[in-house]
Amino acid sequence: MGPVNTMKLSLPLALAAACAAFTITPAQAVLLIDTSTSSGLSLSNSVGPDNWIAERFTLGGSQLQVDSISAFVMSIDPDLDAGKQFTLAIYANDASRNLPALNFNADNQGRLFSTSVTYSADGWTGASGLHWALAPGSYWFAIESDASGPGSLQVPSGALPAPDSVAYFYGHRSYSHSGVSTADAFGLRVTAVPEPGHLALLLGGLALLGTKVRVRRAASGRPNPAPAQPAPSAARSRSQRRRPAGRPRPAPGARPRPCPACRSRPGRGAGPG
Repeated sequence: MGPVNTMKLSLPLALAAACAAFTITPAQAVLLIDTSTSSGLSLSNSVGPDNWIAERFTLGGSQLQVDSISAFVMSIDPDLDAGKQFTLAIYANDASRNLPALNFNADNQGRLFSTSVTYSADGWTGASGLHWALAPGSYWFAIESDASGPGSLQVPSGALPAPDSVAYFYGHRSYSHSGVSTADAFGLRVTAVPEPGHLALLLGGLALLGTKVRVRRAASGRPNPAPAQPAPSAARSRSQRRRPAGRPRPAPGARPRPCPACRSRPGRGAGPG
């Protein structure tokens, strides 16, 4: 057996191991934003058709997919509001005003993402399985409602850690900082998973490593290893053995005749005539 080319084996094995790791082990969601529960209805902001609230957080790191979002909400009249829906949304930051990029003339009113959630009881309310892709940057996370939503929905204030900023919508055409501060922050939880593009980066790195090895071999004058050939079989079956050309097959029951070379060997008889 010839020497084993470990470099040739290591690249396919590393590639297979990387694929298995991403295939067998699903990406785990991590807490991207996690504020505390808020202080209670004594300090809270109302949410309704003309009262929306949003808070801004800056996300670092790499590309992520938001998997779930939830807010801590309460109601003055839980029985009346039970079963009614409100909206959790994400806006880009309008850098010129440092406010949510709300635009009633744009699709989805300028929201990057939004989902409807149903109030059922006081506490954390949200949605999961979202797959919202976010790059690093500043984003506004908003709680919004319309005329068909809960009529007595409240978002208690004082959640920590405090966001970068808080904005309120008062029924006009845009959000405003007027009358609110980071002390008005509501409870927010956002989970995310790594973007699948990280797998492509890993596989691309392995391919680049293989190319680099071949370039080094070419520069040093060493040839790239030839493809491995399958080992020959130790013996062929009788069905695979071929009879020499021109030699007839003996009739059934006939005594085999020695070949001419065998007849000329010393000490051997000429055989039956």
